[in-house]
Amino acid sequence: MNPGLAVVSNVAEVFSIGGLTVGIVLLLAALLAALLDLGWVATRAAVEHDEHGPLVRWFGDDGRVYAHGLTRAQFAQIGRAGGDAGWTTVYTRRGKAGRMRLERSSAAVRTLRLLGGIVTGVGLVGLVASVVVMFAAA
Repeated sequence: MNPGLAVVSNVAEVFSIGGLTVGIVLLLAALLAALLDLGWVATRAAVEHDEHGPLVRWFGDDGRVYAHGLTRAQFAQIGRAGGDAGWTTVYTRRGKAGRMRLERSSAAVRTLRLLGGIVTGVGLVGLVASVVVMFAAA
């Protein structure tokens, strides 16, 4: 085998083994984190403004009205989502209606899923490169 192809083959093999192993572990961690993050319920909330800035108000499972102040970034995110003027969808924790977030899944779950997908993709590219080099050397 050509020494250059041998180096490419070894590097591709390291990337494929490492990338697939770490990527699959990260994707499994994302799955576990997503399962632990269940229990958030979509709720319609009114977007209002008071003397402290924008806020959302919603009814909890217990019939009480809850409110949460919004940062500028959260308010801009609600504006980009579109929908009815003055209304948005928020996600509240089942059993703890005072907790609210704007996305269905948490940032940790999204980060693990994205990182796992990227690393697994690098591993797959390394695997394909390894197979191509193997056939090219033959």
